[in-house]
Amino acid sequence: MILAGVLRGVEQQIDPGAPVTGNGYAQVTKPLPSDWLTTLNASSESNWLSDYIDPKFLKVYLAVKREEYRQFMAEVSEQDWRWYRYTT
Repeated sequence: MILAGVLRGVEQQIDPGAPVTGNGYAQVTKPLPSDWLTTLNASSESNWLSDYIDPKFLKVYLAVKREEYRQFMAEVSEQDWRWYRYTT
């Protein structure tokens, strides 16, 4: 998906804007998704991604990744164990 975005930018000659100077993190106006599910949702809602990735493949890919996400989130993490082990 990243490569599709790069290819789109090159093909359409999208201006990336001026180079960032200083602390780039402090200058972000619209942050990119920072978690797995938000990224999957943004990919499925894209109005241009299916121009670069076959729509049938994209649908299956996103379904597989959502199932992986569901399974991952069903696991009790080490952090969960540390936080909740002695709270009773």
